[in-house]
Formats: sequence, structure tokens, C-alpha cells
Amino acid sequence: MGRSSAYSLIAKLRARLTEMAGDAERGREVVAALIGLVLDDAAVVPSLEDMSMEGSNAN
Repeated sequence: MGRSSAYSLIAKLRARLTEMAGDAERGREVVAALIGLVLDDAAVVPSLEDMSMEGSNAN
């Protein structure tokens, strides 16, 4: 993969993550959490109600 392709992919991923997380002040924190979940195979997804960690990796 060339540099141009890598930069293009980064821009597309950034746009998609921003679309998912929102463009609000908290959006960057949400994007960081999403990336962490993708990169960590053993990650647990936080609960929406209280943002505590769930005990399972269920989809």
C-alpha cells in the first residue's frame, strides 16, 4: 500500500468514525473508545446506561 492510499484510507476511516460518534465535543472520546475496542481482542463494551464495563463480549 502506498502513502497516498494510506492517507486516503485514514481520511475515509476518520470520516466514518466521526459519522458514527458524532461531531460533538465528546465525539473524539467516543472515536478513541471505538478504536480501542477494535484493537483489543479482549475488550469489554461499556454499558450505555452507566458506562460501566459489561461482563461479556456478546455482539
